[in-house]
Amino acid sequence: MMDLTPAEYCSFNLWSRVQVIKKDGVLLLQRRVYDVYRVKLYVIYNFYIEEVTDLRNGKILRVEPVLNGDIAKLYLNK
Repeated sequence: MMDLTPAEYCSFNLWSRVQVIKKDGVLLLQRRVYDVYRVKLYVIYNFYIEEVTDLRNGKILRVEPVLNGDIAKLYLNK
């Protein structure tokens, strides 16, 4: 398993980011937002990743690090 920083992870395009989390990420939770979006929270390389998918068409809209640890804790405490 390789090791990346959040900045290095962000240098990849969307498709590559998805491939990396499929390979090395651990899904912590997922939730629906307004029955329009699915938000998944992963941990990978000692940081968190948030993936947002549009449920209407199944398209992944974004895959970004959660840079504020306090925000990640809010997810985990629900």
